[in-house]
Amino acid sequence: MQLVDVRQNGERDVTRRLGIREGCLRIHTIGNDCSCGKMVTSFEIARGLNGAGVDAAFVATGQTGILVSGSGCPSIA
Repeated sequence: MQLVDVRQNGERDVTRRLGIREGCLRIHTIGNDCSCGKMVTSFEIARGLNGAGVDAAFVATGQTGILVSGSGCPSIA
């Protein structure tokens, strides 16, 4: 068995705003409890926008989101 820190993945382009155009809308979902539905809400917003023909993506910043979505931009202090 191997323990892997998925936050150590080399993804940094989103945090530096490379390739993100000026008018790119970003929706920041926050909450004060880890079980209030932030990730589900973010996934559903992205899925709804994609269904409407909008280029949208969920960008995970934490370990669980990275594991669920398969990629992300970790926020490491």
